[in-house]
Amino acid sequence: MNAVQYSFRLGWRFAQLYHDPHRASEDASDSTARPPVHLPGVSELSASERTALLLGEITHDVDSLSDTYSMPAVKTSMTTMSGVMTGTIDRAGKQTQILATYTLLRLSLGAADAHSGTALDLGRMLADTVLLATEPADYVREFGQYRLANSYGWLEDLHTSFPTHAADTVKGSMQVWQAWIHDHNGTAPAGQAEHLKRALDLQGERWRRILSGEILADDLLSADDYRAAAADLFSRLRGLAGSFARRFWPVIGIISAATGAIIWAIVTFAAAGVTTIVALIATAAGSLGVSWKTIGATLGKVASKAEGPLWDAELIESLVIAATIPPQEMNRKSMSAMRKKADSLTLEPAPPPAALPASAQSAPAQSASAPSASGESAPAGPASGEPAAPETATTEPGPPAGQPGPAVPAAAD
Repeated sequence: MNAVQYSFRLGWRFAQLYHDPHRASEDASDSTARPPVHLPGVSELSASERTALLLGEITHDVDSLSDTYSMPAVKTSMTTMSGVMTGTIDRAGKQTQILATYTLLRLSLGAADAHSGTALDLGRMLADTVLLATEPADYVREFGQYRLANSYGWLEDLHTSFPTHAADTVKGSMQVWQAWIHDHNGTAPAGQAEHLKRALDLQGERWRRILSGEILADDLLSADDYRAAAADLFSRLRGLAGSFARRFWPVIGIISAATGAIIWAIVTFAAAGVTTIVALIATAAGSLGVSWKTIGATLGKVASKAEGPLWDAELIESLVIAATIPPQEMNRKSMSAMRKKADSLTLEPAPPPAALPASAQSAPAQSASAPSASGESAPAGPASGEPAAPETATTEPGPPAGQPGPAVPAAAD
């Protein structure tokens, strides 16, 4: 794993710890006198044991990043957080320390490497998407188009830092969920609410494992998946040839007509004798063959250049389908349609700004860079190139510029 993958996993683990901050050590009264029938799996661990596991994983990943970046303050804060998580402090106190350590880690990573800082944000955001969705309104909020636009942009920025095809696979799978939730307004079919939440939990875990490199996206494909991708590729190539023919049909028609006319003229007006006719036909065919060869060569070059990208596109489509645990049963065609729908949702323009009240129009608008009460000017935007309104676990970014927001009254003179 590289630094970006460790950072992504840390963002995810910190979100898990923050939203479920149990004490990382059991009291003696919590232990059972009778041992279990079999050794427990991760899902069978107690809340305190899962917290201890998370704390150990976070410590391991911070230590791994410390080999790349010097972060003594983060290490010190980690020691403090470990003490808090194993102590008797209440939930709010634990969350306060987790927040302090996470913030220090985000600042340290952002200063050392922008990609690692972005990966931490991505891990935390995707974990929030999975962990905070419990009711229909939660699903709609967490899978909102403007919110997910941030994650899609971060996946694109970190594309080469994740394993091969990982970013494209996770993005496509997220799009399937996004479109389904949009179509169903976040509401599960009757009696399926628990199934929907369970599917999202499993799906989130798969997203995390793919992006962190714990599993490789290509390993999810079966022979049938490759066969389906190859069939779709051949279909696309046939479509490309048909499109070429439709675009250049006047040229192809003229050459075909000229060929037929020359052969007819030779047969009709040439001197008698089979040998002479054959020789003339061969001469004419050789001349016209240059034109057909030119067309064939052009089509061949286009097909050769398009074959690689088309195969990659079909392969990614198969990877998305193999990696997706759908909210309800879907076939390959349905998932592909969902992805296309999500693309249209993401590219959907924001509505025009609403007209301001007359009182607001008469008052001077407060500038984004107007001096604050302290006399300092607020910056127009972040210098790091990240989204202007980074979201937290409770506050997600608002819609992009152009979408109406609450009116801000001008400060009194």
